[in-house]
Amino acid sequence: MIIGIKGRHGSGKTSLIEKIIEKFKHYRIVVVKTSGHETIDIEKSDTNRYRKAGAKVSMIVAEKETVIFTNGDIRDAIGVAEKFFPDLIILEGYKKIENLNCMMIDVEKNIDFEEICRQIKNKIEEKKISIVVDGKRLELNEFVKNLFHNTLVSMISCLEGSEGNKIEIFLKR
Repeated sequence: MIIGIKGRHGSGKTSLIEKIIEKFKHYRIVVVKTSGHETIDIEKSDTNRYRKAGAKVSMIVAEKETVIFTNGDIRDAIGVAEKFFPDLIILEGYKKIENLNCMMIDVEKNIDFEEICRQIKNKIEEKKISIVVDGKRLELNEFVKNLFHNTLVSMISCLEGSEGNKIEIFLKR
């Protein structure tokens, strides 16, 4: 599930996201934060040079954190976020995320936190399958989602060691 949190600077986006993360801390959550800057990676740094040379992604790893740099826009950032197989992706601060297929929360409007959490929980817990090809999510209607989901679950249930509740499938061609 993807949700977008929008609002002006200082409107409470970060505080709302912290509350959502705390409420759903037993799920895998990825937050994608916007910046008003054109670029973040420093010109001529190693990571910048790798991407200019053609790397899709470059990373820098410090003792206690890792930063991922990639070329592209919000859709590319969502594609990277999906590689972590999150239950919830939160987009924060983007001014033009209305065109994305996601639940939108405008913190400048009167919002009901418990209702938002109920909607998020229902969406996270429904049967889900997503297919991403070349970094782009294929939009699937409910029939196709159910067909893929039920077929794969049935096939996997025949395998030894398939008793878990969460199934992740990685397929590369």
